[in-house]
Parts: sequence; C-alpha cells; structure tokens
Amino acid sequence: MMALIFIGIGSFLFMDISPGGNAPMGGTTTVGYINGDKITSDMVQRYTGEYKGGGLLNEEVREAVWERVIGEKLLTQKAAVAGIEVTPEEMGDMFFSDRPELLSPIIRQRFGDRQTGQVNTEQLRQQMIQIKDINVLLSQAETERQKEEIREYQKQWFAMERNIKIDRLQGKYFQTISAGFYAPKWMAEFENKLQNTSYNVDYVRIPYTDIPGEIQVTDEDLKAYIAGRAKEYDKEPAVRNENDRFSVTPPAQESAIYRDEMQEAAEA
Repeated sequence: MMALIFIGIGSFLFMDISPGGNAPMGGTTTVGYINGDKITSDMVQRYTGEYKGGGLLNEEVREAVWERVIGEKLLTQKAAVAGIEVTPEEMGDMFFSDRPELLSPIIRQRFGDRQTGQVNTEQLRQQMIQIKDINVLLSQAETERQKEEIREYQKQWFAMERNIKIDRLQGKYFQTISAGFYAPKWMAEFENKLQNTSYNVDYVRIPYTDIPGEIQVTDEDLKAYIAGRAKEYDKEPAVRNENDRFSVTPPAQESAIYRDEMQEAAEA
C-alpha cells in the first residue's frame, strides 16, 4: 500500500516532466502550486534540461529540479514582499560593467580569461545581441545540426541569465536579513570574554568500578538519603485540583413545606 501511495504521488508531481506529458497536443500543464504560484510542465522541462550530461539518475534529476523550483519560487515570493528586486541596470552591470567587482561571478567564471581573469565585455555584448536575434545565426548555419546547436546555446544563455538574476536576488535578500540582526556592545564583549578566558581546573576521578567489594544499599539508606536532601526533591505541583461541594439534602424548612403539601394532597 505504501509503495502504491508513493508511486501515485510521484506520478502526480512529475507526470509532465516529459514533453507533452498528459496534456493534449503537448500543451502546458500545471504540476503544482507554491503559495498559489503555478508550476508548469514547461518550467520543469526547462530546468531538467540544465542537468543533462551530469551523470545523474532520472530520480536524482527530478528531486534536484523540484527542490530548485521550490527554492526559487519561495525566494522570489519573499523578495517581492520585502520590495527587493534585480533591476535591468543591475543585470547590465553584472554582464558588461567596466568594474570587475560588479560583474557576476558566473560571468567571470564562464567568460573570464584563464590567465588574467579579465572579461571582454564588448565581445560579450556582441554575443548577446546575436543570441537575442537568433534568426541571423540560423540563416548562416549550413546544416540542421548547426541550427540545433545554435538553438541549444540560446537556451543555455537564457538559463545563465536566469541563474545570474536568481543568484543576485538571493544575495540581496540574505544581506538584508543579515543587516536586520543586531547584537549590543555588552553582548559582544561578554561573548568575546567568554571565548578568550581560560581556567585551570583540577579534578579527581574515581570510577565506581575501582571500589573494592560489594556495597549493599538498603531501603533505610535510601530513606535517610532522601530525608537529608528533602529540598532537592521538592517540586511545584503540575496540576491543581479545586472543587466545590454541594449538599443534596434539603433544609428542614423545605422538607416541612413538601411534607405539608403531600399531607394535604393525601387528605384531599
């Protein structure tokens, strides 16, 4: 039964991870929601494509994709609530800035010179223009294989843009959270003193196994031990029971009234 349940859940979550899965004419299908934000099969397929050639099993790819989708969705939702965003100007700086510290680490890693680490931003700009206007490149391709390679490179470029934006958004969000933490000066001084203060301690350890012979502990020994340390065993009551008592015996005055009424009824 457990196996069938897991299979059912897995089929529901990932039935659209293959192109056109369970959708008429290969259309987009909703595979889940995160706080009301829709997750489509196209999104899952797009992320899955980034793990191709990684040597991972299909189950590992599905798990990685799902965790990534959840993480990015939650990040964008929380960042939007906090008013944090990545502007087009920031994206431009991360791709083409003349100041190396403003370039995205992903750009420096993928397009930086292996010896100097410098990025030819002008060449990168021209490359982006060509990728955005892919029709020119396709028209220059001589074979279908070259066209497919161009389309695949465009997908990789768009994935890189998305990763750069998410990486920047995550950095800004966590920097904002870190800036919200504050420790007073006395706490920092106390923590510093606590970590840098050393103590000399002498102690003696005598294992009970080294005690020769056997020792008998009687009930009287235990009672005497507890009586001598009675305060150590005092505990606040965990439960307090309060009750009210009501007498069910009627008072003499009421009994006389009922007796008179019954006597009058009997005589009548």
